[in-house]
Amino acid sequence: MQTPKELVLSVYDAYAAGDVESLAAVMGEGICHTCHEGNQSGVFCGRFVGREAVLERIQAIATAFAIESFACVWIAADGGKVAAICRFAGTGRATGARIDTRLAHFFTVENGLVVEFEEIFDSGLVAAAIGSTVSPLASTP
Repeated sequence: MQTPKELVLSVYDAYAAGDVESLAAVMGEGICHTCHEGNQSGVFCGRFVGREAVLERIQAIATAFAIESFACVWIAADGGKVAAICRFAGTGRATGARIDTRLAHFFTVENGLVVEFEEIFDSGLVAAAIGSTVSPLASTP
């Protein structure tokens, strides 16, 4: 079995390759993904519960951006808790605006599955790149 750190690195590899099946395979059914807790109106922000909701969010990002690169630049683990800094570069499909930004990620891994994933990013920069301050995820709770 992979260590939590190795599992998260495999998540990043799958995301960078657009491998949705591999992403789904390492998510707990009830995974909770939070982006900017308390900010329900920001672009891609909110709380997404369940594998399907998380995969829908990931697909929305791929729809909004032509993703050029995604890479983990730093990672640390303490038991089942994993923290990482990643770099995302892409071009907003609606605006043609290019961004290159860092993301902070915090994972909880239990029994070989990601059960919690928190993300922090520059939502203002993302909103400008996609030409909207409204989340394309209308069903976000």
